[in-house]
Amino acid sequence: YVMPAGRVGLDATASAGSFVQGVRVGVSVVTMLQSTDATGRRALTDLDSFLTRITAAICGWAPGDTVGVFELQSERPIPGARGTLSFITDFRITDQIRI
Repeated sequence: YVMPAGRVGLDATASAGSFVQGVRVGVSVVTMLQSTDATGRRALTDLDSFLTRITAAICGWAPGDTVGVFELQSERPIPGARGTLSFITDFRITDQIRI
């Protein structure tokens, strides 16, 4: 799942009728993998590889005409259903509001 993870305003400037403010926008990717072995060892190996590929695909990329590129902010396990390994990976990108 991909979902918005908030927006934080940064420094702003205003002059000659224009307004510019930096904005840091967060996006979270939730990854869930079903574990079929008792210890989850095989799923952990698969999950690590999958999370690495997700990070490599997103970091350094920017949509359209944004100012910055996506950066990894954090990655951590989250509670999941029995037999499911779940992680949330947070990315952020810096952009600007121009009015």
